[in-house]
Amino acid sequence: MTYFIRCLFLVALSLLVLPAAAQSERPWSVSVHAGSANLDRLVRESGSWWSDVDDRRAALAVGVGYDLLPVLGLRALYERANGFDALNVCPDGQVCPAVSFTEEMDFSHWQVALEPRYPLTNEWSLFASLGVMDWRLSRDDVLPGDSGTDFVYGAGVAWRTMGQFELRVEYQRSGVDYDAFRLGGALRF
Repeated sequence: MTYFIRCLFLVALSLLVLPAAAQSERPWSVSVHAGSANLDRLVRESGSWWSDVDDRRAALAVGVGYDLLPVLGLRALYERANGFDALNVCPDGQVCPAVSFTEEMDFSHWQVALEPRYPLTNEWSLFASLGVMDWRLSRDDVLPGDSGTDFVYGAGVAWRTMGQFELRVEYQRSGVDYDAFRLGGALRF
């Protein structure tokens, strides 16, 4: 069912993009982002252990954007943060050996977000992001992983220089308790 909803969402967004093709001289952009990500998640799964992640790591992302209107953009982004420390937790109602161990987990996600912008000057603008992410928390060996779909939202500031380059600073949160602070650079074409 979630696959159907994601496909329907992407089709609806594509229909919004097609009529806006001639509205900006450089509507497309590709971007690279680096930053810091925090994950706070208790993974409950039937089995011997649950995993508890509450850690901060470096994150890298790449994105593609398109200007639907001068004050509204659409961005697709892939982000990955590796090496979150996960601790084992005994499930409720079970007796577990008094063994404590730590595993590393990786978090990755795809997201599609609308970005309304408020221009402050010709070069500076404030923007917000609101969208959907498909995420995966993968494990090393013993502790359970997790995945799902959730909302993302955030805000930032962008500086466009020389017409085709853009530098961005942003903060974004999601319903899965993953938040990221990113510095990014985009090339517009």
